[in-house]
Amino acid sequence: LYQAVSGSDSAFDQDVYGFGVRYRMKVWAFKAQGYRLSGEAAGSDATLFAVGVDYALAKPVMLYLNYATLDNEEGRSLVPWSQGRGDNGLTPAEGSSASGISLGAIVGF
Repeated sequence: LYQAVSGSDSAFDQDVYGFGVRYRMKVWAFKAQGYRLSGEAAGSDATLFAVGVDYALAKPVMLYLNYATLDNEEGRSLVPWSQGRGDNGLTPAEGSSASGISLGAIVGF
């Protein structure tokens, strides 16, 4: 993945690059992701790493367990749960690391 964002103020310019892999073994799937955000402003970089496992319980049901950690530089306070499930009101202090665990099920119908 590569994404470039630019705005009217160069302080908002940033590039994001990373990878994601998933390896399936019968009913189990193992996955990992890593991303790096490189901001134009000083101290605005961040690094995310996530690992997880999926288990196919039955044809329409998949269980999952994911863990993610995000390392912020002194000018960032990003969290690994702000775009997904969870409480978006929990924000670490700038420059702090944040991590989260996600456990759930996906049911297709």
